[in-house]
Amino acid sequence: MFSLRDKRRKKFQTVNQIGEELKYDYAVGRGSKLFLVKDDDVYLIDMEDEKFVK
Repeated sequence: MFSLRDKRRKKFQTVNQIGEELKYDYAVGRGSKLFLVKDDDVYLIDMEDEKFVK
């Protein structure tokens, strides 16, 4: 992912609540929110929330 604010690329790994890699079909972003879609499930990551982004 590329940060327009920092003008830097940010790399992160998506995992579920038990630490397994989260595989998704596609992603959509709006503001600081990133929505990951897999079948009928939608996962939300707030890129400004420090507990989700390290």
